[in-house]
Amino acid sequence: MAIASVPVLKGAASERFEQQMKESESRRGSVDFTKSIPCLMKYYTHFFWYIWDCKWNCTPKLMIKNSDILENDLLAFDSELLPILLTDRSKSNATGEPHNIVWGTDNYTSNGEGYGEWDEISVPAISGEHGLILQPRVNKTKEEQEHRSRDKAEVFTPVWICNKQNNLIDAAWFGGTAPFNTENEDNTWTTSTERIPFPTLDGKTWEDYVKDTRLEVSCGEAPYLVSRYGVVSGIDIDIKDRIGILDRKLRVIFSYERSN
Repeated sequence: MAIASVPVLKGAASERFEQQMKESESRRGSVDFTKSIPCLMKYYTHFFWYIWDCKWNCTPKLMIKNSDILENDLLAFDSELLPILLTDRSKSNATGEPHNIVWGTDNYTSNGEGYGEWDEISVPAISGEHGLILQPRVNKTKEEQEHRSRDKAEVFTPVWICNKQNNLIDAAWFGGTAPFNTENEDNTWTTSTERIPFPTLDGKTWEDYVKDTRLEVSCGEAPYLVSRYGVVSGIDIDIKDRIGILDRKLRVIFSYERSN
């Protein structure tokens, strides 16, 4: 079982992030998230607002143009982010010593020492002249995709199936139908433009929805959590049409905290 860990900003990265958020808030008006939702969601929501503001009001320092987020771009944006993302939190917490996640495959052994299946991934191993080693599945060759499917049982779920299954969960949670979109017969969906209705028939609030714990097992690129692009097609998905669990929570926060 794979669990998508959540990065926590520290030190200079946190200070720069907070400053960016203050500048962003000054443009749209101050919103106090801490009174109603967990601090973790506050940071994700602030990051959402920062990207949104950059889309309309500024030139963002980190440009994401396709399915592949380049490690060298991450380092240039903030040198502390990549080490945070590589941290193996389960092993580090268990041993009391810092550890990174391992490669978990022998596909990279041809690159030399430090690229073995059980070697920990270091920042130098995936940056600099090695900055293009890591690729999302959609950018890999068909032959490599088929090899990983046979060897690792690696299969990526089309976004329309993720949407259908997330809708099933939401339909049960809301006690009726999922309010975020309507599924079409051609495996597309039509996003609802209405505000997500709260409270539910059984009295649950929008804060309850945001705080509801949901876990994606064997997450791979985590298409059930976030849907920035289709992991099979590689096609970008517009913000308003995204269907991931986190995407939906951010939409709810955007709607209700914005109005407060």
